[in-house]
Amino acid sequence: MKTVETLGKEPIRILAVDDNPTTLRLLESMLLRQPEYTVATAVNGRKALDYLYDNPGAVDIVLLDRMMPEMDGIEVCEVMKADEKLRYIPIIMQTAASRPEEISEGIKAGVFYYLTKPLISETLLSIVGSAAKQVKQHRQLRSEMLPDANQREKFLRDLDDMETMQSNARANGRTATGRWSDLLRKM
Repeated sequence: MKTVETLGKEPIRILAVDDNPTTLRLLESMLLRQPEYTVATAVNGRKALDYLYDNPGAVDIVLLDRMMPEMDGIEVCEVMKADEKLRYIPIIMQTAASRPEEISEGIKAGVFYYLTKPLISETLLSIVGSAAKQVKQHRQLRSEMLPDANQREKFLRDLDDMETMQSNARANGRTATGRWSDLLRKM
């Protein structure tokens, strides 16, 4: 089992996504000032999703531009939040779209934080640091609760099944309580 010290030393893997090469280099430069971060890049939403699907579990945080050709940041966010393996990755949206309704749309799509341009290095690092703290806490909880990877995967599938069951029950005006005790016994 990994200890708190070991988990704290694992790098935070960030996927930075922006169609502007200059902005992408700037983001990478800002993030790599922190020795605990590693950065991969993608030049649009489609390439970001390709990277996420081709490298399962290789990204802890997504730093996502909102306005991009082919597939914009909101669409990427919606795809990620609909995917059981990607929905828990914190998304920080960085964009020039700063009208209240645009910010609201980003938050509703499921972003962890909505950061407006121009980017200020200290602000970016602070926000990424908050998301990284959340990632580290989740790593620690997973390690403590379910040290065996197979057990953890089965637990997460069971949890997703229960969430689906509850959602279906609510849609039909009922409540679903039966399997919580079964699930907890498995832990």
